[in-house]
Amino acid sequence: MARMLELGHSTPLMPNAKLPDDILLGLNRENLCPMPAEFGGYKNAHPKEGMPLAVTGLTDVQYQTLQQWLANGAPVDQMPVQGVIVHKTHITYPMGSQKLARVKELFYSGNWHAQALPGYGPTHRANPFETFKEIPTAARYQFMLDNAEFFVRTFIRGPLCRGQIATDVIRDHFWTLFQAPDHDRYITDAAYRAKATPLLAMPGQDDDVGSVLSLWLDYRNKRNAYESLRSDAYAQLPPPGWAALWQGNDNALLTIFRHFDSASVNKGLIGDLPESMWLFDYPLLERTYYQLAVNFDVYGNVSHQVQTRLYLDLIRNGAEVNFLRLMPAEKRDDILSGSYQEGGKVKMWLDYRHIDDDTPTGIALDEKAPKRDFERKLVQREGHLTRRLTRSIAASAPIVRARVSVRCSPTSSKP
Repeated sequence: MARMLELGHSTPLMPNAKLPDDILLGLNRENLCPMPAEFGGYKNAHPKEGMPLAVTGLTDVQYQTLQQWLANGAPVDQMPVQGVIVHKTHITYPMGSQKLARVKELFYSGNWHAQALPGYGPTHRANPFETFKEIPTAARYQFMLDNAEFFVRTFIRGPLCRGQIATDVIRDHFWTLFQAPDHDRYITDAAYRAKATPLLAMPGQDDDVGSVLSLWLDYRNKRNAYESLRSDAYAQLPPPGWAALWQGNDNALLTIFRHFDSASVNKGLIGDLPESMWLFDYPLLERTYYQLAVNFDVYGNVSHQVQTRLYLDLIRNGAEVNFLRLMPAEKRDDILSGSYQEGGKVKMWLDYRHIDDDTPTGIALDEKAPKRDFERKLVQREGHLTRRLTRSIAASAPIVRARVSVRCSPTSSKP
């Protein structure tokens, strides 16, 4: 490992530049772990592939710290790990006394009692809103908000987002926001919730290959019927303003990076002002987690895989459309259209519901560039929530910081 670190530190890559063509990444990359006697040959054959692989590298201080740690025998205080920890599936949920107290506060307070236990089977798996309707909706959503980074990681960094088929439906870099519970009509309006719940069922439980197209069309139509219901219901509310965005803790603002055939999630607003933004409300966040993490079967057949990944495309569109409510009505079509090219525009016509371009926003934004103005104001207003802002509004050059993972051998860049 020391020699791998030395190789990486002696041949740094150019920051914010495209990787050299001779550094091969991806699912089919052949990883190597040379023995000490073989390292000279590895160095000659792969002069730019030291550690950390495919990023701009360590600072001098970081490099010296790691080398000193190795020279000291790389001591570790924790118990040894049995088996292999895989970064893609090692998404930890920290638990402690404060977290337990918060769970009890959310789910054991209030005067509610379950009248019936949830059932099992494909129908119940397909619609968690119906299956767990006895649990207060506000508690379910707040629990997910409190731990938003964890839940978003389970589907963005988890097994589903492996390979270009999955990651091609998201952009290379975007920010994610969450709707405040008291501005979420599914939380505050029981009559609306009753109408919406049957439309929130998700595909993938019936994996009959011959029925994949009809199943997909059925669930797509349900999703679009829900979007119509939601659009009409929210049009009756006051225009959304800054108060519609949740600001509860440092999970409130997330940055997502796509790395060729995988993706990662970080707290805070990181990188240049993005081309795209997602806004989750409770129905969208719960569906995303259940469809792409809970119900996703890594070993499922082609019908299950296709239905799940196609629904991911609808989820992304739903998050983009939710965000558009914060934009001036007359600019929404142009903003959405600018996010799609070629085949994407055909998909907009075939699969997506027409957006609301009539009801106003409650946020005063620059008429010429409202999305950019919103992003700048978001940084200014919510900077106290993000621990790693990497670009000030006054800066002219984009800066992107990458988290560096130290590994025992060069590997691909997938999480």
